[in-house]
Amino acid sequence: MPGVVRACRGWTRTSYYNTAGQTVESRMPKANGTDTFAMVIAYYTETGSGCVDVAWTGLACTSGPAAQPSSGNPLPMVTYTYNDPDEVLIAVETVNATTWTAMTRL
Repeated sequence: MPGVVRACRGWTRTSYYNTAGQTVESRMPKANGTDTFAMVIAYYTETGSGCVDVAWTGLACTSGPAAQPSSGNPLPMVTYTYNDPDEVLIAVETVNATTWTAMTRL
């Protein structure tokens, strides 16, 4: 879907949506959609490859930059898993080979 431009605290961000109305990409100024300044979100699907889980179809699977910076520190990619009522149970941040795990519910 076409982008929607939003301004908040002096920042302008353009967001793009899938046919279900979910944000799939959010770009900062000067972002080209394939760089560090574009954040992307992938959703679980019923079939295919990557984020496949019938029970979690339509829920966010991963989020992070479209590409890592060419210099400086890398940015984290976050992978989400869920509990039965579709609440985020675990969020795993990965930067290079380092992983942080946050449990959001017991």
